[in-house]
Amino acid sequence: MNLKKERMRGNGPGVASRMGIGFQPNYLFGLDDLCKKFVKSDSEVLEIGSNMGVSTELFCTYAKSVQAVDIVLTEELNSLIKSLDNLSFSKSDSSLFFKKNKKKFDLIYIDACHSYESVKREIALSLKALKKGGVISGHDMLFKENGVLQAVNEMFAGIKTGDLILYRFSDSSWAINL
Repeated sequence: MNLKKERMRGNGPGVASRMGIGFQPNYLFGLDDLCKKFVKSDSEVLEIGSNMGVSTELFCTYAKSVQAVDIVLTEELNSLIKSLDNLSFSKSDSSLFFKKNKKKFDLIYIDACHSYESVKREIALSLKALKKGGVISGHDMLFKENGVLQAVNEMFAGIKTGDLILYRFSDSSWAINL
C-alpha cells in the first residue's frame, strides 16, 4: 500500500511545512508503525471516522476485520467496501453506533471530530467496547487547535503517573494498551 496516500484532501506534503511541524500527519507512515505494533492477523478493529477510507484500507491489510463508522459514506470508501471482504461500514455518528453495538474490539482508533468534548465522549464510549488488554488509539494528538491531547490526558491520568504507556507515532497517531 502507498503510505504517501493522502488521508484528507488538500493536506499532503505541504501541510507539515505550513504548520511548522516535522512530521507528516496526513500520511500513513506512523499509522503503519502503530499497526505493526498492535494489530495482529486475528485482530478486530473499530475505526471511528473513516472519511475516504485511506486509514481504513491500511487497517484491513493487517486485521481480521475492520468496522468503520462515519456519518458520511464517501465514494472512495464505498469502493473500498465493495473490494474488501474484511470491512464493514456503519453510516452513523459514534454515539448512535455505540448504543447499538454489542461487539468488543481489540483496537479502537478515534479519528472523527477532534473537539475536546467529542474525543472525551468517544474515548469513554470506546472503553466499553474494548476487549480486555485491548488498545485505544487515535489521530491528530499533537495539534494544539483541537482537544485530542487534553482529552487523552484527562481520560488516562495514569499516563502522568507512569501506570500507562502512551505511544506516539510520526503521523500524530497515539495508542494506549490497556
